[in-house]
Amino acid sequence: MIIREGRILELSENLDDLSGDSDSKVARSDLFILPGFIDTHTHLIQASYAVFDVQIDNAKSLNELIALIKERANSTPEGTWIRTSAAWHEMNLLEKRFPTAKELDEATTKHPVLVKRGGHNDVVNSYALRLAGITKDTLDPKGGRIGRDENGEPNGLLVQSAAQQLVEKLLPTQPMKKLIEGLSQASLNFASLGITTVRDAAVNNDERLLYQTVWKQGRLAVRVRPMITIIRGTVPQQITALDGLAVSSGFGDEVLKIWGLKAVMDGGAEAAALVDPYANNKNYTGFLFWKPEDLIEVLNHAVRRGWKVGTHCVGDRAVKTTLDVYEKVIKDNPEIEAGSLVLEHAFLADDEQRARAIKLGVSVTVQHPPIFTLGSELVENFGAERAGKLLPVRSWIEEGAVVAAGDDYPAGTLNPMGSMWGLVTRKTGGAGVLGADESISRETAIELYTREAARLIGEFNDIGTLEQGKFADFVAFEKDPFEVPIDEFRGMKPVLTVVGGNPVFDPYNLFPS
Repeated sequence: MIIREGRILELSENLDDLSGDSDSKVARSDLFILPGFIDTHTHLIQASYAVFDVQIDNAKSLNELIALIKERANSTPEGTWIRTSAAWHEMNLLEKRFPTAKELDEATTKHPVLVKRGGHNDVVNSYALRLAGITKDTLDPKGGRIGRDENGEPNGLLVQSAAQQLVEKLLPTQPMKKLIEGLSQASLNFASLGITTVRDAAVNNDERLLYQTVWKQGRLAVRVRPMITIIRGTVPQQITALDGLAVSSGFGDEVLKIWGLKAVMDGGAEAAALVDPYANNKNYTGFLFWKPEDLIEVLNHAVRRGWKVGTHCVGDRAVKTTLDVYEKVIKDNPEIEAGSLVLEHAFLADDEQRARAIKLGVSVTVQHPPIFTLGSELVENFGAERAGKLLPVRSWIEEGAVVAAGDDYPAGTLNPMGSMWGLVTRKTGGAGVLGADESISRETAIELYTREAARLIGEFNDIGTLEQGKFADFVAFEKDPFEVPIDEFRGMKPVLTVVGGNPVFDPYNLFPS
């Protein structure tokens, strides 16, 4: 491989066939090279915040989780917020449940504590509840839920953004120097796993500016394609906010480039909008966060100004409603390019919905890591039959959809090899195998992280495969990923990651100077 100015100048199976200067040739017969991994739905910004948080992801019990928070409290000034990392799940704890506010009080009563789990759930201690003014008399906010004990007292659990913001709005702004360092380090962590391009699926305007600052300093180790979250508020407020961004999809350069907007139609495992009631609650079907007519108005305004849009939709009712909105937007804007509208997750997309999406030219990005993490909870909430139909990846592919993959960190574990392993095996952490009929080959799984991912984000001309003229984005392994046993595939770690001809992860000095 000859690399010049960040792009592949020549490729050959035979070193002698390369025409470039000898000092520009890379010849390593003992490494196995793949195109760099493109994660089409993850949260790099959230990973950056977690760099300095209490790392509880590997806690095995509530006692261990509480002890880790207590250890941080012992070295933290009183009254200062303590936050935790978010890529953990209660089903991995001995007790199989969230901690309570009173249990978090055992760690500290002198600090407000925020324990995040994924993107849809927070647990806080009594100090934080007091600061937020959350009492027995506080009503659940629209679109959110305050957890309560048997006496109706708040138990510390806050479900969905509307409830989470009651506390999170009180968090102090971190010093810019710390935010910059966190984002730079998180991007290096992503690169160390072979990820070379990230589609960050929820970025607010302040975070967009943070990205720009780290980019300006040359400290982004991976390519980033932010999705700007549509703000909460009235339709006029949302449209005004979009116009205030003064940019649209495609603004930026090869390192940092805005992909589009992010809308959220429903919640996660606890608040997915379903057609039929939850298996464990016959009076509950989840809820939609948007009135369809409101989202249509906002998206019509957005696409006419050059925006692409991805919409979070987990439950079958949410997928249907999102497609209803997309169909109307496409009808109102017939010039819109295929691929400008994307389904994010679409866990319960049925045959009819998949056919509609494909006909409309709507793409889909799928993520197995949350299925692995939430397996038991999904079976409990949705029932075994529906849970067995989750994430119909093989069907999407065979039916002709543009489909790509990601990990949805912190709702899932950050590990692209593990994500691909899950797409092949369909194994979960606590519910066995879910949807074995939707298993795909490892070759196809790799394509969903490379070639097809580049198609979904609209950059196949530049990345996704190793071809002459494309950016030299690749990842190297010491073993052949196509030949190792599939369970060994899951734990494979790169020895080299290169982005644009630059070795961003090279602990063994494998890349020639």
